[in-house]
Amino acid sequence: MLEQPMLPFTKITLTSGFAIFLSLSSCTNVGPDYEGVKDNLPSHYKNSGWPEPLPTGDPFKAFKDRELNRLLAEAGIRNQDLAAALARIDQARATLGLSRADQLPSLDAGVSGLQNLDSRNANFTTSGGAYGDYEANLNLSYEVDLWGRVRRSVNQATANLQASEADYAAASLSLKSELARNYLTLRSLDREIALLKETSSLRQRRLELTRARAKSGTASDLDVSRAETEAESNLAEIARLENRRGELENAIAALVGQPATNFAIATKVDGAEIPNIPAGVPSDLLRRRPDVLAAERRLAAANEGVGLSIAEYLPRLTLTGSGGVSGVDASDLFNRSSRFYSFGPNLFVPIFQGGRIKYDRERSEAIFREALADYRQTLLGAIRDTETAILGTRTLNRALSSQEKAAEASARTARLSRVRYEGGLDSLFEVIETERQTLEQERLLTQTRLNNQLAAVNLIQAIGGEWKSAK
Repeated sequence: MLEQPMLPFTKITLTSGFAIFLSLSSCTNVGPDYEGVKDNLPSHYKNSGWPEPLPTGDPFKAFKDRELNRLLAEAGIRNQDLAAALARIDQARATLGLSRADQLPSLDAGVSGLQNLDSRNANFTTSGGAYGDYEANLNLSYEVDLWGRVRRSVNQATANLQASEADYAAASLSLKSELARNYLTLRSLDREIALLKETSSLRQRRLELTRARAKSGTASDLDVSRAETEAESNLAEIARLENRRGELENAIAALVGQPATNFAIATKVDGAEIPNIPAGVPSDLLRRRPDVLAAERRLAAANEGVGLSIAEYLPRLTLTGSGGVSGVDASDLFNRSSRFYSFGPNLFVPIFQGGRIKYDRERSEAIFREALADYRQTLLGAIRDTETAILGTRTLNRALSSQEKAAEASARTARLSRVRYEGGLDSLFEVIETERQTLEQERLLTQTRLNNQLAAVNLIQAIGGEWKSAK
């Protein structure tokens, strides 16, 4: 009767031996430990003159525009740049999984069954002609993390994953901000176009009236020519604005992941509101700004890279074990005498690498310095953006107030001029001139409102898409 198979791992305590050496993997870490970086954020902004309570929730909803909210939600689902950023997160997560796998022993099994025939002209031949070679084995390998090489690899992969997640948040914020700017500009053009069309209708009637008066001798050919010029120039401006609106509509289509051919936004004169922007936003919001977070995490990853390059100088200890059964016949696999095993340490010591290790460390240190400079520059850019945005909200609020008064005064002037013209006190030229000024003031008012809205978008983006400070 054949003996029951007994793999060597049931006879020797190979796994127990590995368990003993697992404790060696927590010996030490070589290289600098990452302790963060001093950012020296200002305690307050120079353009922030008064504190206000911060609102909560999605800041883009402060515009109170349902269509804008719908487009933002659609872009978050269908935009392909965001989809690519999400895929990069998955790549970084998989890379982290690979790094963590190095912290554990690797175990693999193999089974083979071969028929061999050696050459009779070789130095060593078998006497029985063809023979079999059957084997079943298990192989175990584990690197003892003496210097923290594997741990630093895991830390580096973790930091890179966090950087990828911050990149996704930055891409999402950039997408929302760009979409909001395009949408708000489109709505501003809707108001300008509506204003120009209303004025065009008025000027067309004025042209017809002037032609009638010219026939009766109460108006000159010069008056007719001026009226025609104003009417046609107004139509030309409408065409230019409609072209610009179409370009913005196509840009929005791409942002929300739709073909421009099948995409349209209905005209709407009443657009989004101007949000009440908090001028006293706290500076610590910048630490949570996505691009700042991404730069800081890449700095942490670069720091771990320095430790990894230092570990390359040092010996590397790997524990290996192999065992199984082998024989010239398949039935031999169930025979105790067919057992084999090997177990022991494998020490790799770098001696001469042609300067490769030295240059690898210098490269890692240079990468760290680059990441540090990138982080500091990103933070400086964030402070600049926030100061500029807060300045814009303050100055443009004053500009809006003055422009509203200017538009009201210009409208009164135009009304008085028309009354005087009807009474024969003013010429048609003077009427047209006051109407042109009124149109210009109304358009400036529309554009100033848009600038206030865009300043709000800029501030939202500058502070990272969140109002509320971390407690």
